[in-house]
Amino acid sequence: MTGTEIGTETDTGTDIGTGPDTGPETGPDIGPESGPDTSPGTSPAAGRMIGALIGSGVSSAMAPTAPPAPPAWLPRDLPDFTGRAEDVAAVSEALTRPAGAAPPIVLLAGMAGIGKSALAVHVAHRVAAHYPDGRLYVNLRGAGDDPLDPAPVLAAFLAALGVDPARIPAAAEERAALFRSSIADSRVLILLDDAADAEHVRPLLPGTGGCAVLITSRNRAFGLPGTEVRLLDCLSAQEAELLLGALIGAERAQAEPQALAELAGECGRLPLALRIAGARLAARPAWPVATMAERLADERRSLRMLRTGGESVEAAFAVSYRQLDAARQRAFRVCAVPDVPDFDTGLAAAVLRCPAVEAEELLEGLVDLGLLGSARPGRYAYHDLMRQYARAIEDPSTPAPDAQRTVTAATEYLRGGAVAAYERLLPGDMLVGKFTVFASYTACTASFAAPPPISFADATEAFNWFATEYAGIASLLRQAVAFPNSLARAAEVAVAASAYLAPTVRWLEAEETLRALLAAADAADDQVARAWLCYALTQALNFTHRYKEAEQFGTLGEEACAAAGAQCAGLLSCLLLQSADSAISVDDHDRALDAASRVAELAAATDDRPMATWSRLLLAEAHRGLEQWTEAEAELRAAVAGMDLLGERRGLTAARSALGDLLYARGRFAEAELEQQECLAESAEDPALADGEPVFRYRLAQAQLAGGAPARARESALLAVAAAEAVGETLARSRAYEVLVEALSMLGESEAAKRAAAAAAGTAQGLASATASDPASAPPPDPDPGPTPSTS
Repeated sequence: MTGTEIGTETDTGTDIGTGPDTGPETGPDIGPESGPDTSPGTSPAAGRMIGALIGSGVSSAMAPTAPPAPPAWLPRDLPDFTGRAEDVAAVSEALTRPAGAAPPIVLLAGMAGIGKSALAVHVAHRVAAHYPDGRLYVNLRGAGDDPLDPAPVLAAFLAALGVDPARIPAAAEERAALFRSSIADSRVLILLDDAADAEHVRPLLPGTGGCAVLITSRNRAFGLPGTEVRLLDCLSAQEAELLLGALIGAERAQAEPQALAELAGECGRLPLALRIAGARLAARPAWPVATMAERLADERRSLRMLRTGGESVEAAFAVSYRQLDAARQRAFRVCAVPDVPDFDTGLAAAVLRCPAVEAEELLEGLVDLGLLGSARPGRYAYHDLMRQYARAIEDPSTPAPDAQRTVTAATEYLRGGAVAAYERLLPGDMLVGKFTVFASYTACTASFAAPPPISFADATEAFNWFATEYAGIASLLRQAVAFPNSLARAAEVAVAASAYLAPTVRWLEAEETLRALLAAADAADDQVARAWLCYALTQALNFTHRYKEAEQFGTLGEEACAAAGAQCAGLLSCLLLQSADSAISVDDHDRALDAASRVAELAAATDDRPMATWSRLLLAEAHRGLEQWTEAEAELRAAVAGMDLLGERRGLTAARSALGDLLYARGRFAEAELEQQECLAESAEDPALADGEPVFRYRLAQAQLAGGAPARARESALLAVAAAEAVGETLARSRAYEVLVEALSMLGESEAAKRAAAAAAGTAQGLASATASDPASAPPPDPDPGPTPSTS
């Protein structure tokens, strides 16, 4: 035992915590607190320690000639400790409860750099008065390559308690027994910093309740019975900004509040990273805070920026990485490749090419060492800086992950889930059965027990899967732009995700990624990806009322289908239906009738019942536009019956709502009201139909108003406005306000009508501004409400 590093930050300064720390004033692994102990003389308990030494069978020669001062070995507290009020209160309370038969033991666990040591030292000083007989401290270096053996630690502890070092037993078991008897009747706090596991600390534990133990470790699976465990997370945004402000000065922090928030975010609110970034800024008073934030935003050099003096985020993480076996090292690196905020066991199994059970065991091992987070069973996430570290590792002992293959495997896994969810949400949709089975992926996964296909018990479960995975899907699609082998799969993921995009009206946020993927497909001359992406863009543009541009992408998609041949044969009909929808929306009903008729012919030739049923909906709209009322009604009633047989609820509500609107236009108001009520009943049972509710409600209000029920129309219009605002449907909201103004006027509520008219004008102005760049995208005139839900 050399006694060199006491009070130093754990892992070469990698677990500093939540404030600046210049290190201890003494430096040994085991040694006194900075500053003298202020206890006057020897406490009664210290005298009892000496008696215990003699009473335990140890020669009286081993007792000190003078009573020792109680050991006061805590490293100094951080002068700018910030945040963690709840943790401080909870740990303090646990350590100061009335003494029981067993000593209280608290474990602070978490990833490297999270601030375990800083919190432990801070709390230890806070409760020091409760332990007048001594405060012992040791940095056990459990996360490193050379952890301290408990035997020399016990020797140092015993010497501090007054035992002559020359007379301390040689055997570790005897030292532990002597240590327990020495403090049996005392109140001593023992801080065991950076412990490896339960076996590492077991010899250092007291045996009676007057003492207490505070342990820090990166190992969440510590395995010590009777321990109260606190899992530390990153600081809150406010705490992180306060810490940076304390480090760089309040004036600089207040001058750039936005940059300060960005810097805290780039540091991942990790205390070690915050402290290093703050120290670097403090040493560069001429630097704007924004400069540091911008440099950390560059993933290629962010970890290099987080070094100062002997401290480094990268070095802190490396200590944990070196503890892994080869299989977990590979898992740590491979699972960091896909750009997903979190992921499940199935995705890990897909990218690791191993059974799901094996993948879970590997991931849980990473969680235990703080290299991976797990907020709930079966889901995992990297801290942003930890992901960067995993991607940057250069380890000659393990091959670098194949990014192309990994991204492709992750995309295929999510494609399988997205397609399954789409087909569960829209079981009779025209795309069902037309998604591709990628033979190349099947071949590459045949050598192991691939993750079982994702399946869903009902539509709610499928929608919830999208809600959980959508952020990851969106990120992975952006990443796939750089990987040509992933483009076709990514394109199908994008199309399948429309089952989630439609009810949440998130088309605009997806559009940029769709355009980037299409550009990549063009560059790679991937006609299959091109066809699917043109379909996705046509769909998005129709939903956002940009019909002219939608028509252009529809034409490009048809060309790509022709070039792709059999692989995209089924997709051609879907593109033609999108083209028909675009044409209807710009009043080109002849072109719409032609496109829908082509679809009906293709469906008849291939016995494609879903496609034939969908074509009826668009045929009806085209006939209506041409004032062929009888043909339009016949097609809509056939569409309602067909959708009902297919179990396609979205198509069914679209057909019913269109039929109701047709009946309204023909003056059959009671029948029209009934159809819209049926649509609302369907949408109440299915979250995937939420985007249709505003249309159903304002059409219902129209029918009620025309049927002589202005009071009911007012209530329906108000509900339509609320539903439209909930999903961001501007066009439906505008129509609902128009009905509301008329209903209020008929009821004599002139002031309310004026307010509604003002709101309607504001909505119409916003809609006009959104479509100004594309005159053809202006909303169609009544009675046509815009793009039908059938094209979702």
